[in-house]
Amino acid sequence: MSFLEAPAFPACPSFGYSFSPGYSVRIVQMESGRELRNRNWARPLIRVSCTVGPREEEEIYSLLGFWHAVGGTECGFRFRNPADCLSCAIGQTPAATDQPLVSTGDSPAAYQLTKRYTRGARSQDIDIVKPVPGAVIVANQLGELQPPTAYTLDTTTGILVPNGGFVGVPATWGGEFDLPMRFDSEFPIEIIDQRIQSVTFTLVELRNP
Repeated sequence: MSFLEAPAFPACPSFGYSFSPGYSVRIVQMESGRELRNRNWARPLIRVSCTVGPREEEEIYSLLGFWHAVGGTECGFRFRNPADCLSCAIGQTPAATDQPLVSTGDSPAAYQLTKRYTRGARSQDIDIVKPVPGAVIVANQLGELQPPTAYTLDTTTGILVPNGGFVGVPATWGGEFDLPMRFDSEFPIEIIDQRIQSVTFTLVELRNP
């Protein structure tokens, strides 16, 4: 499966997105009105809907070039979701103690960057597989910040491997991340009076980029 690490999806300033994370849940309603609910997916699948226009010719042309370069729906790419792209809440500054590093169980030791969403007794861990290069900081189990020379972070998978310079055990991280996505539609450009008017298309998250 092909994936383009750079450049990322163009962050055009004049249009927005409709961001829709969804879980696959099968709901069966009984004759009594009670429900049986079965969650099929451990984590959500994210879809994005975009409409550009009217009359944003330069940005539509730039997006058309990107669509052709990745072969339409064939190749994945990085996408920045402004609603959820930090280890902390939007508007705050990431800290090295924001989110957990989860052991992969491999030898030598390796850790997956993870973001945890918690409300009450319920929590959901989501693997962060596309951290932004140069925008991640790491701490040990005591909350002590570790230098980038103390570990290797694979920004294509979100896997961290400590080296001999790491003090203690890798425990938490903070920083920025992208989503792995691809186009999930064609790229239908509306043209009126020989002028580009608008385009509407969708993106979908990739499970195993």
